[in-house]
Amino acid sequence: MAKDIDGAAPILVVDMDGTLFRNDTMHEALAALIAERPVESISLATRLTRRKAAWKAALADRMLADPAELRLRPEVMAEIEAARAAGPKVALVSASDQRQVDKVANALGVFDEAFGSGQLAESGKNLSGRIKADFLSVRFGRGGFDYIGDSMTDAPVWAAARQAIVAGPDKAARAVAMSKPDGRTLQEERGPSGALLKAMRPHQWAKNTLIFIPLLASQQFDMLGGAVLAFVAFCLVASSVYLLYDLMDLKADRAHPRKRHRPIASADVSIKLAVIASAGLFAAGALIAIVASNAGFVATLMVYFGLTLAYSLSLKRRMIVDIWVLAGLYTIRIFAGGVASSVALSPSLLTFAMFLFLGLAAIKRQAELIDGANRSQSTLNGRAYLPTTCLLFEASRSPQGMPRSLCSHYTSTVWRQRKSTCNLSFYGVSARCCCSGFRIS
Repeated sequence: MAKDIDGAAPILVVDMDGTLFRNDTMHEALAALIAERPVESISLATRLTRRKAAWKAALADRMLADPAELRLRPEVMAEIEAARAAGPKVALVSASDQRQVDKVANALGVFDEAFGSGQLAESGKNLSGRIKADFLSVRFGRGGFDYIGDSMTDAPVWAAARQAIVAGPDKAARAVAMSKPDGRTLQEERGPSGALLKAMRPHQWAKNTLIFIPLLASQQFDMLGGAVLAFVAFCLVASSVYLLYDLMDLKADRAHPRKRHRPIASADVSIKLAVIASAGLFAAGALIAIVASNAGFVATLMVYFGLTLAYSLSLKRRMIVDIWVLAGLYTIRIFAGGVASSVALSPSLLTFAMFLFLGLAAIKRQAELIDGANRSQSTLNGRAYLPTTCLLFEASRSPQGMPRSLCSHYTSTVWRQRKSTCNLSFYGVSARCCCSGFRIS
């Protein structure tokens, strides 16, 4: 794999996680394990009491991150190429497990040596911080190497290095590096806040306006405050779910021509930050629901979260089941609005909504299948469909199309023909709409 390093020229030592890559290989491997083999990830969780190096070894036994799916920092690669051209050797030294470091080094082919925590696993030491500084000082001599890192964890290593070089947006790390006589920073980067907001998909919050449908149909506008708070709670929990969904769908997103530019798939938002943000958004949404609404809405919100989580982990890979689940998630929003506004819901409304969203979900999946067929994909990434399965969704050939649409129109007609009706005005346009399913005092 690597050859011995000798000579007096300063060695260029490069950190891996967050430095060579924008990604963290341990987080990438863990996310892949949870998405592909969730049961094994549960057994791995029981080993958290072990020392960090031993836990990383247990993770490496089960899963290694694929270097082809990781995002290199071009400015770091430029430093490596410049060092190789000038003569000094280049070493990859990381706190990740030795097998993961070897896999990366072999894939890139630009390192003369590669060291990971597996070298020190017997003593339970994790190759980072002070331990890494001591290791490099013994191997290359104190001040006998230049070091590229990305965070304050690398501060002891920079102190032992001849030159401190910082990659990434960490302001504290940049300040430490610049305090050394020869310290320097690489390309300036923006922080992740803007990318995180994008990953939360605020444009998708429009879907949650379905919560207001029961209120509009019943015209009980005195309950508007409760509906607004329910809308806010749903938006927060939905954004939490979107982050989790992107984490579970990383592999498929990175293979998609458009989705690979999503913030988490492109590593603009780290897996660690996404997990923390998801937990915070869920907690905030749940707190608002508990404080400002009733127990029924809280239960509905938890059902929505649980069903979405099940969809991300498993149900999205089950043909046809995934479409029913998507339709159900939209319908749950209407149900949640009725519960939050204390408006009794009409079975006709819910039936009509379910059929309508079922048709829309089928159209969405058909569009993805057609897109996959146009790109000559043999399978639809992360799904149980083949491009030829789009025939299943054609209105003229399957119960997924025209009959379902007819069912939607049928339930709509039954709804309108109920005896008790009321006139609704929306933006000045009167519409005849059934309200017999709502108890209106």
